[in-house]
This record gives sequence, C-alpha cells and structure tokens, in this order.
Amino acid sequence: MREVPRISLGTGRQFRLDLPLSVETHHPLHECKPNNDLQRQTVRLQFAKEVLLVLVLAFLVLSLTFTAFRVASGMDSYYVLLQPYIGEMSNHSLQIMRHADVSAQHLELLMQQTAATAAASLPEIESSVNRSAAMVSRLESFAAHPTVQLSMGA
Repeated sequence: MREVPRISLGTGRQFRLDLPLSVETHHPLHECKPNNDLQRQTVRLQFAKEVLLVLVLAFLVLSLTFTAFRVASGMDSYYVLLQPYIGEMSNHSLQIMRHADVSAQHLELLMQQTAATAAASLPEIESSVNRSAAMVSRLESFAAHPTVQLSMGA
C-alpha cells in the first residue's frame, strides 16, 4: 500500500494530499451515457414515456379547448333563441313587482281606513249595545206581566 503524503498548516492538523495522476475532464453528458444495453433500453423507455406523456397532455388540452369552444358556441345559439322569451319574462316580472307594490299601497290604505272606521264607530256600537240591553230588559218585564192597552180615539 502506498503512503499518502500529508501537509500541516502549523495548527497541529494534517491534511491528505491525494492528487490525481492524470487530469480528466468531467462532463455530465459523458457520465450519463449508458454503458450497456440495459441502460440504453431504460433511457429509451423513459424518453418514450415522457414523449407519450407530453402527447397525452397536448391531446387533453386541445380536446378541452375544443369542448369549451363548442359549449360556448352552443350557449350563444341558445341565448339567441331564448332572448325574446327572456325579455318578455323580465317585462312580466317587472309588471308583477309593480302590481305587488300597488297592492301593498292599497292594503296600507285599507288598514288606515279600517282603523279610522273602528275609532269612529266604537261610540255608536257602545250606545247600540246599551239600547239593546234596555230593550231586552223591557221585553223581560213585559213577558213577566203581559198587558195590552187599547185606546180608541185620538
């Protein structure tokens, strides 16, 4: 076994000096080159897999773009067909809202008039109930002692 020369920098530590005997250039491409048939086949399969993956992705993107275009054009044609009905439906909905507003105003007026009528008629109802009670008491006294008086002349 060959002894490796060492160098000391005066700190008490020694460092090995392993110098290469020949200078070689290292290129990443040279290191990645396959050395046998199995490695070549593996690299070819990986490349084919990546190419196939790129093709599938391109097909998916194109088919989605085509589908989106078809859906958009179909929606445009449906919108053109439905546009008169949509306009008519919006006009009807506006009329319904106007009628609902008018109905609410009339209902409010009815409630105000009902309150005014109730306030004005309450004293009349009270006097009518009192007169009815007096009539009932007179009918009761007549029913207890019925008497009829007839008079001739004026």
